[in-house]
Amino acid sequence: MIQEKQNNLIRVFAFIAICIILFTIPLMDAEGKRMMWDHRTFNAWIRTAIFIMLFLVNSYVFVPKLLFKKERVLYIIVVIVSVSLLALAWELFMPLIDGGNARPQGLPPRPQPGFGPPDHNFRPPPKDHLPNRSIMLINNVLISFLVVGLSTALRVTQKWLADEKSLREMEKENLRSELAFLKNQISPHFFLNTLNNIHALIDIDKKDSQKAIIELSGMMRYLLYESEKGESSLKKEIAFIQNFIDLMKLRIDEKVGLSIELPDELPDVSIPPLLFISFIENAFKHGVSYSHPSFIKISLTQSDEFIEFLCINSNHNQKGQIEEDSGIGLSNVKKRLELLYENKHDLTITDSKDTYSIYLKIPVS
Repeated sequence: MIQEKQNNLIRVFAFIAICIILFTIPLMDAEGKRMMWDHRTFNAWIRTAIFIMLFLVNSYVFVPKLLFKKERVLYIIVVIVSVSLLALAWELFMPLIDGGNARPQGLPPRPQPGFGPPDHNFRPPPKDHLPNRSIMLINNVLISFLVVGLSTALRVTQKWLADEKSLREMEKENLRSELAFLKNQISPHFFLNTLNNIHALIDIDKKDSQKAIIELSGMMRYLLYESEKGESSLKKEIAFIQNFIDLMKLRIDEKVGLSIELPDELPDVSIPPLLFISFIENAFKHGVSYSHPSFIKISLTQSDEFIEFLCINSNHNQKGQIEEDSGIGLSNVKKRLELLYENKHDLTITDSKDTYSIYLKIPVS
């Protein structure tokens, strides 16, 4: 809101500055060295005021009321009629304003009563030297259409920029909704299954069950509070991933090959929250089979410029795993990454006969 007010003030001051320049130019002589004042200056001011009025009326009345309302034919008719009426008014009233004093450029001014002795040698200029009113009329009409075209172009561009901004805000809002959807998808099924596992674990190993409860509470805290901020530290995101993996271990058989490579020392960088969890959840959901050999390999590395994430799991003839059943569909994951990084990332998904792999590379902010 503050930025929009500042932009409006800038536009107002720019418009005022342009008007001052346009009204100052007629006061200067041909060489721009001295100020001058005669009937031509007054005429130029009237023309400038008319063109400015046409600019404003077209920008704030004709364009928004007609052109933006899809009334294109009516808009064109109104513009033509308006320019024609201005041309007619110019033709009728400018000779009265001029008072017959218009002088061709380069000729000396007509002596005025009370400003020196009469010039008995003064002769009116030949008619072929007088300004051609038809040419002036055509020029005024052409300039009027140029003014209309300029104001229309500026107004359309302004609307386009405003629409782009609104669309961007809507995309960001959708992004927040998708993130909330992802959190809601993770929470019910995962927490229900985890609580059941913890309940069964209490009778077997109280120490492990207490550890699982602590890990689960940490994940819930992260989902409820940290992920609401829009950004999270890489350290907290990896801690969330590690807690998720530790809790998933309670559900899988020891025969499942599990390889986890997460960095121990991390720099203080921020990333969008819950960026990798859908891929990991997908791997545990579809990469584990109790009748076939299964494996899951997860690795995350970080350099000065990029974060690289790799998730590979055994593929048991389940095509389109993440698109069908995961917390957030593949198309939504791609959309979220595009909104966040504007194609500055690399997402490669390989769905082969035996393995399903996801490689994601994102820039470090």
